[in-house]
Amino acid sequence: EPDPQIYTKRTVRNVMDADATLWMGNPYSPGGRLTLGTCKRLGKLFIINPTPQDLMDFLERHGVVILNVAGNREHTNPGIQRRTAELLIDALEGRL
Repeated sequence: EPDPQIYTKRTVRNVMDADATLWMGNPYSPGGRLTLGTCKRLGKLFIINPTPQDLMDFLERHGVVILNVAGNREHTNPGIQRRTAELLIDALEGRL
């Protein structure tokens, strides 16, 4: 029988293992509340739905090396996967 807390455990571990979290989508969704609440509880940095420039500035200002990329699922937020990929490419192409 699968562990009913698997998503919660994975979310907490992902936040713990990263320098900061990027949240894409609805921050008031159950996943948003869990992820961002975990960031706050653990004193971890996070940014919500940034522009590419805001994300690049955030990463540089805080020296982020490991970024937890989290957000709503595609079926609850259509287009989120494409928007997230485009954001990361636009923000990081000058840093790599």
